[in-house]
Amino acid sequence: MAEIENLIAQNFGVNAADVHIDETYSSGPYTLVLDVKEAVVDPDALVSRFKNVIANQVGVSPSDVRIEYDADSETLKFFLTNDNAEELIAANNFFSKADAASLLTDAVGDEMITVVEVTVDDDTIDLDLDIEIDLEKATNDPEMATNIIVFNLEQDGFTVVDKMNIDNVTHKPSVSPFSPTMSPSFGGRVVIVNIDQKGLTNPVNETELLEQLISIYGVNADDLDVETTYFVAGEIDVSNADDIEATKEAIKGFIAEQLKVPVEDVT
Repeated sequence: MAEIENLIAQNFGVNAADVHIDETYSSGPYTLVLDVKEAVVDPDALVSRFKNVIANQVGVSPSDVRIEYDADSETLKFFLTNDNAEELIAANNFFSKADAASLLTDAVGDEMITVVEVTVDDDTIDLDLDIEIDLEKATNDPEMATNIIVFNLEQDGFTVVDKMNIDNVTHKPSVSPFSPTMSPSFGGRVVIVNIDQKGLTNPVNETELLEQLISIYGVNADDLDVETTYFVAGEIDVSNADDIEATKEAIKGFIAEQLKVPVEDVT
């Protein structure tokens, strides 16, 4: 989680202490098939009893247990939440035991209620993150930072349910305002990103790069201008040449001709 906190702090321009992340793990559903005698007629009381029994068996709070009970089929379906993934892993292991139904029946302690079958319908444990950031201390654009964070979280397999609410937020200007080195071709707020990648063996897929930038910044394709420039470097020792400058110019011309590029692209 520290990695996510640092990523958020870096993009918003705040300290890690200004980022608060609440983790909630969830598991289920699990299904209990019951044999309930007619004398037991209060479904609410039954649900309350099983909340406590389930919680005690797996070491969570009754408030961490959500139950759906169908009295007609005598089927009880429940879900678990906790701030500790290990507790839910242990729960999955418990409810997968061959004698789980017998153990639950004993824990209920009522001869009118028997747990006939226990099923772990889904043993996946999900993680929900609730992220809060103190934007009063932010030095970067919150909207842009949010888009970057959302993109990174989605790349890590998260589904972002709701972007952070940044309406009516005034953020401080950066202590080092960005100064473009060239005149932008767009009006309004402009961001210029310089991406350097070494060791290419194939040209960059500009369409794929464009799609990634659209996802990160939340803009349309018309709002982006992508320019790619490739560099190839090498060394030739001309220290023994009679006329070093003339030799350099001759080599530049030869390289330009061989690569079919303008001579001014060779330095």
